[in-house]
Amino acid sequence: GVESVSVCWQSLSLSLSLSPSVCLSVCLSVCLSVCLSVCLSVSLTLSHTLSHSLSHSLSLSLTLSLTLSLSRCVCLSLPLSLSLMTVFWELEKQQGSKGVSAKNNGTLELRSKQGSPSGKQDLDENSGHNAVEVSAH
Repeated sequence: GVESVSVCWQSLSLSLSLSPSVCLSVCLSVCLSVCLSVCLSVSLTLSHTLSHSLSHSLSLSLTLSLTLSLSRCVCLSLPLSLSLMTVFWELEKQQGSKGVSAKNNGTLELRSKQGSPSGKQDLDENSGHNAVEVSAH
């Protein structure tokens, strides 16, 4: 128990130094794996004790129900963790792209200021002529 906690803490500190989204995804995966292992061990011990005390058929049905519930938990937790990871990933991407978009906007504004309005008008007229020519053909 103590060793696993220390390992978790080391991985947390490492992932924190990397990025928040990675840290969260690591935390989620660690928590999920721990929960699953605990659930599995509990179900195994229960099935063992039940098989000793109860009849074979009852213990089998119980273990089946337990495994089914476990599989459901896994199926539910996997997409949840994946969706959370993607959400954090997108958030980080947006945070990263905000700086980039700001730079791009600045350059675009500079270009539009440099370009004369008459040049834009000429372009519009040309595009109109082209459209007319295409329709005539």
